[in-house]
Amino acid sequence: MSSPASRLFHPLSAVASRVGADWGRSVGVASVTGVKGEVNFTRAGILNAAQHGITPAEAWEVVDSHERVVVPVGDLSRLILGFTSSGRGLAILVQEADLEDDVWDIVGVRELRLEEVTAVRQVQRRRRG
Repeated sequence: MSSPASRLFHPLSAVASRVGADWGRSVGVASVTGVKGEVNFTRAGILNAAQHGITPAEAWEVVDSHERVVVPVGDLSRLILGFTSSGRGLAILVQEADLEDDVWDIVGVRELRLEEVTAVRQVQRRRRG
């Protein structure tokens, strides 16, 4: 059985049915519909984002977006999918914190794959009616 973190790097068929200058801005909390409570950036999440050339500020844009799509990945993980203001599609893996209920930790960030971009846009269009 694969871990939720390893699933972050596989296509999402379920959606269809630099640590740098902005480090200080990356430390904080966000509220996410579909993920009750708060979301925190972990050091591992920041390093993972940097390995993919994604800044913490870009990840926060998606987490804070009203257009994001939240997909369950097991009982204790969620994938937050969406686009930055510049149109960059990101997938953000959050896991429920071990010691606190309704607190979610960002543990991985990557760019959306082409099929995921299409699926997320379809979901967003359906929501708008």
